Amino acid sequence: QDVTPDGSTVAGPSHGRAFLWTEGGAVQFLTPPDFLHTFDASVSDDGAVVASTLVNPIDNIVSAATWTQGGGWSFLGCLPGVIPTPEEPAQCSTAYDISGDASVVVGLAWHGDTFRAEGFRWTSGSGMVGLGQPVGFSSRASAVSADGTTSGGFYEDEMSGQRRPARWIGTGAPDL
Repeated sequence: QDVTPDGSTVAGPSHGRAFLWTEGGAVQFLTPPDFLHTFDASVSDDGAVVASTLVNPIDNIVSAATWTQGGGWSFLGCLPGVIPTPEEPAQCSTAYDISGDASVVVGLAWHGDTFRAEGFRWTSGSGMVGLGQPVGFSSRASAVSADGTTSGGFYEDEMSGQRRPARWIGTGAPDL
C-alpha cells in the first residue's frame, strides 16, 4: 500500500499482517494475523517508521500505532476524552497514513458511545487531535502530505453512505 520515494522499501498488509519489505531483503511481518483490524500499513520516506493498526496487548484495545526496528510498536490510543467501542476487542483508532518524516499519522478514531468515526491527526507534540464530524456524518483522514501539513479524506453520510471529499490544513476546518 505504500512505498518510499526511492522505491527501496514497501509496507502493506498481507493476510491480516502488516509487513515491511526492503530491497535486497526479505519480507518482515510486523504484526500477528488480524484480518479484522490490520488492513492498512504505510511507511515513512526513509523506510524507518511504519504506521498500522493492531490490538494493543497491554489493554486489548485496537489502536493506531507506529513501528520502528529498534522500538517495536508504540500505540497512539484514543482521542482525548473519547471512550473506545464496547465490543471485544474494543476499538479506539485506525491508522491510514504517515507523513514522509514520520511526524504525522492520520486516520480515524472511534467514538465508542455512538459508534461514529472521526478523522484524526496525531503528532508526538500534540497527540491525537480530532478533525471534526458534522451532525449525521462520520469522517476519516485517509492520506497525509509528505510534509505532514495537509490531510485528505472524507465525510460519510451515516444514513446514505455517500461520501464527500474533505481536506484539512493542519487541524483546521475542512474544505469540502
